[in-house]
Amino acid sequence: LLLRKLLNNPEFKRNFILTGCDLLNTAFETQNVQSTLLAYRDWMQPSIADHFSRWGHNNMSHWDYQLNIMLNFAFHRPTYMRQDMHFYFDIGSVNQLTINVSPAGAGEVRVHSITPSAYPWDGQYFDDVPIDLEALPTPGYEFSHWAGHGSTDPDLTLELVLDSELTAVFVPSPDGPFDLVINEINFNSAAEFDAHDWVELYNASSIGAPLNGWTFSDANNDNIFVIDDIILDAFEYLIICNDTSSFRAIYGSEPRVLGDLDFNFSNGGELLRLFSYDGSLVDSVSYDDEAPWPTGADGDGPTLELTHPALDNGLSSSWAVSDMLGTPGLQNSRYAIPVGADGQNFPTDIYVGLAYPNPFNAQLSIPYSIPALEDVSVLIFDIRGALVFTETITPGPTGRSVYHWDGRNNSGQDCASGMYIIQMRQMQINVSLKVALLR
Repeated sequence: LLLRKLLNNPEFKRNFILTGCDLLNTAFETQNVQSTLLAYRDWMQPSIADHFSRWGHNNMSHWDYQLNIMLNFAFHRPTYMRQDMHFYFDIGSVNQLTINVSPAGAGEVRVHSITPSAYPWDGQYFDDVPIDLEALPTPGYEFSHWAGHGSTDPDLTLELVLDSELTAVFVPSPDGPFDLVINEINFNSAAEFDAHDWVELYNASSIGAPLNGWTFSDANNDNIFVIDDIILDAFEYLIICNDTSSFRAIYGSEPRVLGDLDFNFSNGGELLRLFSYDGSLVDSVSYDDEAPWPTGADGDGPTLELTHPALDNGLSSSWAVSDMLGTPGLQNSRYAIPVGADGQNFPTDIYVGLAYPNPFNAQLSIPYSIPALEDVSVLIFDIRGALVFTETITPGPTGRSVYHWDGRNNSGQDCASGMYIIQMRQMQINVSLKVALLR
């Protein structure tokens, strides 16, 4: 009686029918049910001989017959169920829905109560029962549009009047998270190999970074180079140079190059900065031509190379003088996995999982894994770069834990709503991520 009353509500009725379709497309799908039955058969098979011996019953043909009844039931059940729903609810015919995502791994699609784990995905639904779909981008991507429909709304209600194929198209998000680092600097070329000043950026992220509107600058806020509408692919390099022609004459056509800068780098050392499209600081290096900074890159031909992208490039100890004339567009010649004080290799990266919930209000949780047992410094900056909170944590014996932040500053006061950058440092390795606080 209660179910009949609830089915008088049109929205409940729609959800009831769609959930039934979802189950027939997943848990009750023929192949899924039959494979489960066969798995149980294989699990029980070794015990059947003992069972027959104990009870004096030795009829394997009956065992196989009963199994085939269940396999046959699993084969026909979806068709019968859809026919029953069709006649009971007086609804239309069944059509096929195929869902895909592009590029692969950039997101998922929720189909009513189902979020498939693999694509393309197929399901069957009734043509006059609207299906709700939602495109769900993975971190670093944002939804663009539905190929096969044309809508740009990630939430879509679809009437499946014909067999249909939809692809959720995602594009890299300008908000990341990205890990771009200043990776190599040429600030004083040798006279006979003068490529003029250039800097190499490296995308240490596993996703492409759209750089439209990003800017590169030195210590002078009036010296600004605006980066074109390009995407720097994962683990790729980009050169920003003072003189493109001179750079190409020395290094050839292979490195990806932007130019020309209308300002030079100081031969005596200075600050170089990279900003995202919204003006927030992404990376900065204040190099020098005197010790403790490597001095061999000052006019003799070699460049300054970061020895590993995971290292803090604000430390002179993270840099070395390159071989020959440097390695623009390639892995640095002085690349090396960082070594701890005891001489043993420690992880080249601190693993930091996705912050949740994000945005958050009361408490943020960040899972992390740090195999080395040295203390970890947690620094939290606002979007302007001001340090609002700092803490030192000691990893447990497994190196795996969850860090919690309650949204308060060092004075115990609630931080204002906005974007914050959380940085975790261990020895010379640091990892950063952005979070949003909503009050």
